[in-house]
Amino acid sequence: MRPWVLFFLGGGGAGGVGRNNNPPAAAGVGGGVRAPPAAFPAFIMNEKAAEAIITLFKSGYTCDPDPPYPGGLQGFEQDLKQMFSQYFDPAHVEAEFALPTDFQEFLLAIDGSFYKRNWASVFAMESILSNTKYQLKLWEPEGEPHLMWIEVGNWSDKHQLIMCVNRSDAYFGKVLDLHDDHPYCNENFDPDEEWPGIYSYLECPN
Repeated sequence: MRPWVLFFLGGGGAGGVGRNNNPPAAAGVGGGVRAPPAAFPAFIMNEKAAEAIITLFKSGYTCDPDPPYPGGLQGFEQDLKQMFSQYFDPAHVEAEFALPTDFQEFLLAIDGSFYKRNWASVFAMESILSNTKYQLKLWEPEGEPHLMWIEVGNWSDKHQLIMCVNRSDAYFGKVLDLHDDHPYCNENFDPDEEWPGIYSYLECPN
């Protein structure tokens, strides 16, 4: 785990993260959050992201830290666009691809993927890329429709948590729970459950 620890609102009270710019005291929950830059006063974690991380820990998840992603969030977005451009029209990918703001906040806050032993996962950048790549290779989608989906987690047996990253589509930013199914193989896919965004799902993760 990285040496920085999760801290709560008000310098140690319960409820969130980073309301002020003062360096925090350790709060007893370590790992899972991105280490702040050297100029710590400039680092304020998004409060909803902090609450989501706390909920994951309280729900029995642990974090498996990843090395910093090459190029950070921008590098991650470029790698996703390059991967999607192998299957869809590159001009369409460039025009349509976007990561929702709330998901960007969450990715910037976490230190790695979260796992609940033999049950569920919530992915960080590296795992999102590798699992999304696997689905593209498995189904080899082509042509219409040009919806792009990333896998943001999974749970139990063959339940995938996917998110649409087409900025103009009604599914944009939503988290869908699909069981042994995927939009790339079934245009009439039927989610078991649906959430309007990552924070809604993480209010009560599997």
